[in-house]
Amino acid sequence: MSRTSGPEWHPLLFGLAGLLVVAAIALGPRVQAADRLFQTVPTPTPQTVPLPTAPTTPHPPQSNDSTGPASGAALLTHLEVSRPDVLPGEDLQFTLYLTNTTATALAEVSLQAPLDPALLPLELWSTQGSATVEGGHIVVYLYTMEAGQTAQVVLHARVAAGAPVGHIFLLQFTSHWDGQEGQSNVAAAALPPAELPPTGDDRR
Repeated sequence: MSRTSGPEWHPLLFGLAGLLVVAAIALGPRVQAADRLFQTVPTPTPQTVPLPTAPTTPHPPQSNDSTGPASGAALLTHLEVSRPDVLPGEDLQFTLYLTNTTATALAEVSLQAPLDPALLPLELWSTQGSATVEGGHIVVYLYTMEAGQTAQVVLHARVAAGAPVGHIFLLQFTSHWDGQEGQSNVAAAALPPAELPPTGDDRR
């Protein structure tokens, strides 16, 4: 009696096992890469960065000069007018700027200016103190002005209907402080003459 040979499926098992080993070797790096892909990334800790501070406002330098500024140099004044020419019934505005150019306060600061009778004051005000029209004069009391401070005085006036042609309105302030005196520049506005000068154009 002949002996029956063993099953023929053993070589197939060995072949499948070899394929599994090869597949495991080939897929190993990809599996590791996938593991790294799904790893939790640590959240960075927020840091506070300080912002730069704003520069401080410079103060006027302290002066060691005992003689002090020359007369008229402590209080700087500048006068402006809204327009250089005007007609009767129209408005003008004069604006005066005053600046304490010293390193110390100025006391008893006041202003005075004669007001043209052909200018009718509509409004007069200052950024501090008081401002009035008394006896045909503008009188302003600013009292104390601190070092480096700038004050402002505004006159809003209307030209009288009967103002003479060719008239020029002049305004100049005289300032007083600490027993000293100074003057502003002169601001001017003019009414046109009755007959305008020729323009040089022959066409009439």
